[in-house]
Amino acid sequence: MTSADVIRHYHQDDLYQKILEGLRQLDIDLENITAADLWPVDQFHVGGAQSTLKLLSKFPLTSTSKVLDVGCGIGGPCRMFAQEYQCQVQGIDLTPVFVETASKLSKLVGLEHLTTFSVADALELPFEDERFDVVWTQHVQMNIAHKKRFYGEMARVLKIEGRLMFHDLFKSTDGSIRYPVPWSEDAANSFLFAFKELEELLIGIGFQRTYCNMDNAFAVQFFEQVQSAVKE
Repeated sequence: MTSADVIRHYHQDDLYQKILEGLRQLDIDLENITAADLWPVDQFHVGGAQSTLKLLSKFPLTSTSKVLDVGCGIGGPCRMFAQEYQCQVQGIDLTPVFVETASKLSKLVGLEHLTTFSVADALELPFEDERFDVVWTQHVQMNIAHKKRFYGEMARVLKIEGRLMFHDLFKSTDGSIRYPVPWSEDAANSFLFAFKELEELLIGIGFQRTYCNMDNAFAVQFFEQVQSAVKE
């Protein structure tokens, strides 16, 4: 998948205005809105905000944590970290409309002083070595063929005692995937691999596993709920 393919797949016209309109329909006061009010729309991953909170409960941040979100989308987790821990968070994404929307939403909820967003390629992170205490990523690697380079870049920008935290989708069988899926219209742009492959790759890079929770039933239930809501 090329950069242009990624941008084309995820781009939405007038995304920020659409989100504002949705918030108004929910009777949310835009003059007194908080980051938590955005969770239903800016936590675009399996389990939504609850899955992010669950992982954070295992390894909470501090006010001094310097965090990088690789593939930040419209910045939901970044704002959650900033609001909950008052730490500095940098988000990068390949899709310009996501970065633009993320910045506007942070300003809307008064967190622009703690969150920064920029357009960047996850395979060429524009940061010096050992800059971040935590690197976070959710549901990004499925579009990336060069797995070693993807995780290698995150290892490079992490401090020696830093932590990689991720929430992702992996193959559990060798069966075929039924397209389209949220991250791709067809097999040509999908690079899902098995968790065992990832674990071997990360150990080879120098990571050590400290926590792992595999919950296939939860993921299946989440997708079923989403499909049911769409049909309604």
